[in-house]
Amino acid sequence: LLAGLESGVISPQDTVTCPGFFTIGNHTFHCWNHTGHGRVDAETAIKESCDVWFYERGLKTGLDNITKVAAEFGLGQPTGFDIGSEGHGLVPSAAWKRAHMAGEKWWDGDTVQLSIGQSFLLVTPLQMACIAATFANRGTSLHPYVVKRIETADGQVVHEGQPDVRAHLTAKPQQIEFVCHAMLGAVQDNDGTAHPAAVKGLAIAGKTGTAQLGAGEPHAWFAGFAAYDGDASHRIAFAVLVEHGGYGGQVAAPIAREIMEAAKDLGLVP
Repeated sequence: LLAGLESGVISPQDTVTCPGFFTIGNHTFHCWNHTGHGRVDAETAIKESCDVWFYERGLKTGLDNITKVAAEFGLGQPTGFDIGSEGHGLVPSAAWKRAHMAGEKWWDGDTVQLSIGQSFLLVTPLQMACIAATFANRGTSLHPYVVKRIETADGQVVHEGQPDVRAHLTAKPQQIEFVCHAMLGAVQDNDGTAHPAAVKGLAIAGKTGTAQLGAGEPHAWFAGFAAYDGDASHRIAFAVLVEHGGYGGQVAAPIAREIMEAAKDLGLVP
């Protein structure tokens, strides 16, 4: 969505009719809602997780615009986590596919699948939490760290962890805010796929994900942040992954709700 807005291919008012499927050539890509969402705009597409909207608009946005924004979010590269090793993940490209799949070209169907986070895309939970934090910070990406401070036995500070700025999104502030507001609706509105994550008295913004695999139940995802407004130092960003758990809204979102209820009770978020 952000890639389409930034490149000018998508406007917030763009609507797509979702009949429950999207066909390219001889291949049909399905929406999770097989009966279709009907007429859907950009904000509703996030809120109700309409795959067909993203198939259609992602194809118009194009691979290069999508991968540009993915790189700005830090996908396909380590986050700079300060303890242990971490996976890089993968943001695929036409050149990568040619090199790794015996010279095969990049098809429109690959772009369609990438538009909903499928295809060859690989991400880590930490990368998704960083994306959520970047939205929470309205476009500023920070290096994640665990070690707050290292002191010698006599109390001298050897090292102090700092939330160093990693990058800034090039999208306009109103475009970033539009996506954040759509994520807010996904949780706060009764018909949002992330509504099971809602906590009374706390404005949570987020997006569900259901990552299909070759076999078995899909991975259940939910990433987001809270509180939506207010002091940035009292916001929490998170990513929940339940491997082979099923649907993100049904499985991962309720776990996030329990985490955020506890954070609220502890006074970590207002």
